[in-house]
Amino acid sequence: MTKVGPFELIDVPSLSEPRMLLALQPWVDVGSVGTMALTFLEETFGGQPVGELTRPGYFYDFTRYRPTLFRREGKREVSVPNTRLHHARDKEGRDWLLLHALEPHANGDEYTEGILDLCRHFKVSEYMLIGAMYAPVPHTRPPVASGGASDEAMLERLRKAGVRESNYEGPTTILASVTTEAE
Repeated sequence: MTKVGPFELIDVPSLSEPRMLLALQPWVDVGSVGTMALTFLEETFGGQPVGELTRPGYFYDFTRYRPTLFRREGKREVSVPNTRLHHARDKEGRDWLLLHALEPHANGDEYTEGILDLCRHFKVSEYMLIGAMYAPVPHTRPPVASGGASDEAMLERLRKAGVRESNYEGPTTILASVTTEAE
């Protein structure tokens, strides 16, 4: 077991220049787009859990993110909401760190620093956020994909894929801090 910032890591395989893909609930995960994308990658490439926050109650208000009670083999168990990290290796042998993040209610600066600590610890080569927002797009029109990047080469790749550069200004998530600090 290894501790990296507020995260506890377990059974982490040897990684080579991993990429991190992150989905943040609840705000930028409309329709569970980010969550489903990470889950798809985990299922497709045999993803395994490798870490989570040691003390999720330090960041989360459990009256807003409720723990869940369930029964397994006749015994009661409680699942506490947490930010969880998985590892997957794709068919080309690339390592992926898949972070299912919950937006914190408290201590956001330490949460942000913890994600950056993970990136430094694993020597993450690329960091990406995936999600969706509500928008006034009628069902008769194709949805719009927007995004951004910290370097021109990635911006060009996004443009070629039909992703529009985001010009959004306004309220944002804690991950804007992660992205800004990572640049």
